[in-house]
Amino acid sequence: MAGFFETVVPALVPVRRNEGLGKDHPVRKYGEEFLITAIRLTPDGPEVVTNRDVLEAGLTRDEVIDTTIRNMPAPVLSSLGDMVGMSDGSGAYVLTNRSAMFGAAEILNPAAMRELEKRMGGRNFYMIPSSIHEWIAIPMGEEDQLAIFSAMVSSVNEEQVVLCDQLSDHAFIWDVASGTLISAERKEVDA
Repeated sequence: MAGFFETVVPALVPVRRNEGLGKDHPVRKYGEEFLITAIRLTPDGPEVVTNRDVLEAGLTRDEVIDTTIRNMPAPVLSSLGDMVGMSDGSGAYVLTNRSAMFGAAEILNPAAMRELEKRMGGRNFYMIPSSIHEWIAIPMGEEDQLAIFSAMVSSVNEEQVVLCDQLSDHAFIWDVASGTLISAERKEVDA
């Protein structure tokens, strides 16, 4: 069983484009908008783990999802300003994993989210779904900017992010007290 998980990582994908995914692949819902699935990283590129793979490994679908989440690659939390070569003082961070592949699943990692909450001063913050590979966390200011960030996500997706890499078309708020994503479109996505 250990060998099965050596190249398998969790992936967070949108429900709206993957409604039939659970028929042939192990999945678990994450709130109303996302599915967690398992991706095998191969030399030829990523492949979604199938139910047949699960059976051949002698596992259950739940075991695959649970173990994949537990064995998640180490999170990477980088200052956005440092990544673009300037210290802008915005306090924004990029959340992904070491491979920067399917790193948006790091939102499932309690330790990563606690560290992000700490860096945000224990206050709620915006979570911008950059792609299935990363989130951008931005501190909340005095004014509610959720609609502005949602419009930005939609515009960037339309112009620059290929459809298969799009995670969502709107922004979220991470509620520190409940450990919950609050959607711009729906009120809550359970964490």
